[in-house]
Amino acid sequence: MPSRPYCFIWDMGCAFQRVLYLAAGPDAQIGGFSGKMQIRPEINSDTVIVEISTENNRMEIANGEIAIDVPDSVTIDTSSCTRSGDRYELDPMGGLPFAGKGKLAVFDVKITSPGGVVSCIFSGDVVFSDEVTR
Repeated sequence: MPSRPYCFIWDMGCAFQRVLYLAAGPDAQIGGFSGKMQIRPEINSDTVIVEISTENNRMEIANGEIAIDVPDSVTIDTSSCTRSGDRYELDPMGGLPFAGKGKLAVFDVKITSPGGVVSCIFSGDVVFSDEVTR
């Protein structure tokens, strides 16, 4: 299945929790799959800013959805990010999009079927938005 474009806004100093929903149909039948998401400063960078996976219990996969949960205690070092800008993240409930401005990085989400087939299902930019309240 092809990758779907997406953008995340990560408010620094806060927990990062999202649920990615897949459209109903055969591609949404992902129960029993494992998954991994890596965020890097650039697509070809060797630096991993953060890894989210079913293995480290920061990702859960069920039919039709992928839940991401990174606690605020996880340290995020964005010093390797050289790009900055603003992006919008769609509201999964259909409301107005969320806006964020800050350091930019890239990500993708790959899932692996019980039979070992790997698919990249989401990819795009992450905006690391600095916190004001500390």
